[in-house]
Amino acid sequence: MSPKTHEMAPETVVPTCGEVFTKDLILEIVRSEARNAGPRLLTWNGKHATLVEQFTVNGVTYVPLDLGAAIGRALLLPARATEYGSTRQLFNEIATLVSRASRLPNSAVILVASWVFATWFADRLPVAPVLWITSSPTGSAGPLLQLLTLLCRRALLVTEPTVATLRSLPMQLRPTIVTEVSTITPAFLKALRASNRRGTLSVVGNKAVDLYCPKIVVSHQPLRDPAQAGFPLEIALPLSNEHIPQLDAEESERLGSEFQEKLLMCRLVTWAKVTTPNFDLGEYTAPTRELAHILAGCIVDDKELQGKIVSLLRPRDREIQVDRTLLLESIVIEGLWAACHDSRYGDVSVTDLTKSVNSILQGRGESQEVSPETVGWKLRGLGLRTDFITGGRKGLQLPNETRAVIHNLAEAYGVRTLQQAGFSASCSACTDLEQKQKKTA
Repeated sequence: MSPKTHEMAPETVVPTCGEVFTKDLILEIVRSEARNAGPRLLTWNGKHATLVEQFTVNGVTYVPLDLGAAIGRALLLPARATEYGSTRQLFNEIATLVSRASRLPNSAVILVASWVFATWFADRLPVAPVLWITSSPTGSAGPLLQLLTLLCRRALLVTEPTVATLRSLPMQLRPTIVTEVSTITPAFLKALRASNRRGTLSVVGNKAVDLYCPKIVVSHQPLRDPAQAGFPLEIALPLSNEHIPQLDAEESERLGSEFQEKLLMCRLVTWAKVTTPNFDLGEYTAPTRELAHILAGCIVDDKELQGKIVSLLRPRDREIQVDRTLLLESIVIEGLWAACHDSRYGDVSVTDLTKSVNSILQGRGESQEVSPETVGWKLRGLGLRTDFITGGRKGLQLPNETRAVIHNLAEAYGVRTLQQAGFSASCSACTDLEQKQKKTA
């Protein structure tokens, strides 16, 4: 009887540009220092980084992803991970470089520097870091754009990307897409939205791709509606007669190598510590809370710097709140607020509410007029369902429960009447809302 033979399971080989198995076992793709050689892998065991050609764990052998000649030339990767001092020390070095390349005010410099850090931890964030830089047509964003391309993780310069463009790139890299946009098109905004939230798949045929990645956009136009781009961090470059030169090739290579290697080590050491900042963000709108998570959450082991970043977001949040009061939804709620405080109304018809909405718009210098149909759709979007009311008309009944909902909506949307006139002593919903605000103050 012949002895039994035990066949070995075939080895599984997986091309990779990085894996996080645990906080003490991380793989990163790095460049080889040998001329014309392909990328290598760097392993991190929680204490030390080691360069390898391939790495095997749990029966799977990981090898560097073949990036192709074009991507390989365009992509700046670190060659190793090197000591960076402390988070604050590295942050200050980056902030100094940003200031020199942009002449931005200190508040904006701090936000941009924190945004650079965020690109290195995008895989720890639910929402992609997006930086929108507005530059005057007679100014130049070149020096800042050059610097950010050297500092950010896996930066790729791409011409006005669309969803199709992103799908054609090796998105496993989670690259930082850098682009200059001449015209803000619907296709471009669609690409931003499609790549803003981690885990959202773009499907064509039987192939699904996660397009999630950080992005830098340089444009001569500010965003008309920041919500369309996912409420990015917006920075306006100051117009100055001072000439800011771009880095020459030698200095660019030196700075890129130095900071790529420092930031890689920072990623390896602090990856597991990135979390939602431990601050009360209740006063902020949801988009600003997300941005605080992105910017402050990636600055670990420095609560003072985290707090400073969060405080610098207040002016931006105030702008969002002001913009929110101009939304048609807010105007509709303002009309409902008035009906809640008018003793004549036990219900309000959509027709009467539309007249009130148009009166508010006219009083604020708006030329537009809305139709009852539009107001009806806005009510539905706010979770307020219409029904038949007195006289067989279509409208909204106003029992105490509905009045409470309207008051909560007025607070959430920052309705101007609530801000200006305050609470009514004869309104139970106002009393309840006032008490709630006192408890959370």
